[in-house]
Parts: sequence; structure tokens; C-alpha cells
Amino acid sequence: MVKGRSNNLSTEPLVSVIIPTFNRKDDLLLCLNSLKNSTYPNLEIIVVDNASTDGTYNAVKQIFPDVKIVINDRNLGVTGGRNRGAIESRGDYLLFLDHDMIVDRQMIEELLKVVMVDPKIGIAGPIIYYYDEPSKVWAAGTFINMLTGKISFNDKATNIKYFEVQVIPAAIMVKREVLDKIGLFDETFFATYEDTDFCFRIRKAGYKVVCVPEAKAWHKIPIDSKTQELRLLSRSYYIARNRIIFMKKHARLANFLVFLILFVPIYTIYYTWRGLRYWKLRFIKEYWRGLFDGLRNTL
Repeated sequence: MVKGRSNNLSTEPLVSVIIPTFNRKDDLLLCLNSLKNSTYPNLEIIVVDNASTDGTYNAVKQIFPDVKIVINDRNLGVTGGRNRGAIESRGDYLLFLDHDMIVDRQMIEELLKVVMVDPKIGIAGPIIYYYDEPSKVWAAGTFINMLTGKISFNDKATNIKYFEVQVIPAAIMVKREVLDKIGLFDETFFATYEDTDFCFRIRKAGYKVVCVPEAKAWHKIPIDSKTQELRLLSRSYYIARNRIIFMKKHARLANFLVFLILFVPIYTIYYTWRGLRYWKLRFIKEYWRGLFDGLRNTL
């Protein structure tokens, strides 16, 4: 379990920002630069390097010497990286951040304003915009259909103080007391569906998951449809595997059986067709491998 506590005498609570990374040095440096410009004064920034080979460690130490960097001897994925960072952290609030995120200067302050006033809020996250089209919303929370397993993105901004969502992706502020109750990220997922599982566990424990419109961030993620499809195909193993694991873990039995019998074959046909369309035969193989691994994990 997460054990650290802040000994900082500042009246502002310590926020530990945890960023797992793997061979994304340039994106990570942009992310760290945005954090260094944050208006919030009491930050502990922890980079967890999942055995990168692109010079990440040296670059971070040279440009951001105050950032704590932890090196894993192998790639532990998003979940393993976040968990290692949480164990090393001291803050009463933890912000798990993807390495290709750029945060607004006031994002952390705006998230804290919400999570500190309501004891039932366990997680808060920003509205996330596309980096290449800064006014276009990528995600103001996400939702998953518990019959089909399909994740949908809320791409509508709003002016209300905050609103409940099923899932906060990519930039997740959580109270340490919540982690003490529910535990860390499930490392079975490695990457993909890990945020969904984490938020579902927190909601099942009786906490709210909310999106805060005044908190803003930008994600370096493809905006054109073809590049988005290729990005999904590149993750085909974990999409196939983790969707099944997630549905087994969280869906009602009747829903899970319908999902297995009807929707798993549909997804398999879809991803196979997409792989053939772009002539990405390796990704088709990876999808089928993930499919069988997911079934073995749950049946």
C-alpha cells in the first residue's frame, strides 16, 4: 500500500505528480516544462522511467534537476509505472499524468479546489483538449457500455463547476486516503483499460469521479481519423485482451455472456478488417494473441 506522507510545513498540501514514461523523451520534456510553469507552489514531480533507451534519464536530470526520476529495470507499463511512483511519493494528493500531456498553469489549483471541498470526491480530472487543435475537446471524461465494452469519449465542454463521469483518463488526481482504501492500479492491465478499471473500483467504493471544466490540459494524440485508427491498431493486443478482462471483472454475468457471445466476434472481425485495410498484418496477429490471452485469463 502507499505509505508516504508529506512533512512539508507549507499550508498548501503537497501534490505528487507521477509520470510513467517509455522512450518518449521529447514529449516528456514538454510535459515537465508545463508542470514547472504551474501556479501551484507545492509540487513533488516523479518520473518513472520504464527502462527507456532514448536518453530520457540524462535529459531529465540535466534540464529538470529537481525532478525525482525512478528507473525500472524493465518496462512495467502504465500501471506498474504509476504504482512505483505512488509508492515513492509523499503527497496527500497524487496526480497521475500521461507523458504526452501538457497541463494548463492553473490546472492543479483548479482540481484541488474541487477535491478538497467534497469528501465524497475520490478522483478529479481536467477537460483534455487535442494538442494539435487546442480548442477541440478530446475527453471531458469517458464512459463504457457495460454490454458491449465500448468506450465513448465525452467531447463537450461545459461551464459548470464540475460534473460526474464514469472515468477520467490520462490526468487523474486522487486523494491518498482513497488509494489507502482501494489499493493501487491493477497491474494485470499494463496499459489500456487501466484508467477505466481504476475509476470503476473507486466508484464502487462509494466515491465520485468528476471532471472539472476550469482545469485544462492538452494531449499529444492524433486528431485525424486514419492516424487514430493506426494508433488503435498498434495497441491491438492490449485492446483485445484487456477489454475481456475488464468486462469479466466489472460487468454483470448476463452482460458478460452477451459480450462474449455477440460482441467479441464483432470486434474481432472489425480489427481484422482494419488490419487488412491498412495491410498491418502484424497488428492482426497481435489482436488475435490478445484475444486468446484475454479468454484464458477469464474463463
